[in-house]
Amino acid sequence: MAVWARTSDPGEFSVHYGVDADQMNQISQPGKTTLDHDNTGVAWLENLKSDTRYHYQVWVNGRPHGWPGSFRTLPSAGDTRNAEYNPDGLFNFRFQIGSCANQNPLHGGGHRETTYEHLNRDWADKVHFHIMNGDWLYEELRDYPPEAWRLTQGIKEYPPVVQVMPTIVGVWENYKLYLDRGIDLAKWHRHVPSYFTFDDHELVNDIWGSSEAGKRHRRTVFRDIGT
Repeated sequence: MAVWARTSDPGEFSVHYGVDADQMNQISQPGKTTLDHDNTGVAWLENLKSDTRYHYQVWVNGRPHGWPGSFRTLPSAGDTRNAEYNPDGLFNFRFQIGSCANQNPLHGGGHRETTYEHLNRDWADKVHFHIMNGDWLYEELRDYPPEAWRLTQGIKEYPPVVQVMPTIVGVWENYKLYLDRGIDLAKWHRHVPSYFTFDDHELVNDIWGSSEAGKRHRRTVFRDIGT
């Protein structure tokens, strides 16, 4: 299991985890956050039992940070196999799939995101994982100035990824806005492992015109460079 985390500054973090929320006595190897990923990084949780709910907490500088979370592991063929009745080790599992988590009040439920309220209430404890099939975010703060990001980070020079793609800082700010504002969205992701695909709004709305010779169009240019 991978746990994605963000720190205030580039550095290391670890994840404490276990089957008891009051005794998270397993500790991951350190994960590293870097400026070229907007101070985010991943730590891996190992030696997990199958079809088991685990609780976890991110730690930074020897102290717990952020909200705790939980997840349920998938069943395994080894644990479900029976020589007579289930020789192939088949097992059942549940997942949830969705897309288009627009927080614009003009085009849906708005900042409250009632869909995730229902998912947290009715499904978070029942499914093994979630598939987000694109459009996790919609364009906001995409014009955030790279210089403002640099000053916030307290650095003298841009990392190479910002030098090459300065508009990426607007995408980073977009992600942070959605997680900060979408309280139930963030809660869902703390408790349900997710697989993500991207669609147009991860780049720019309704990008089209692929392979059309001589085409000059903002969305097309953004797509071709972005992908």
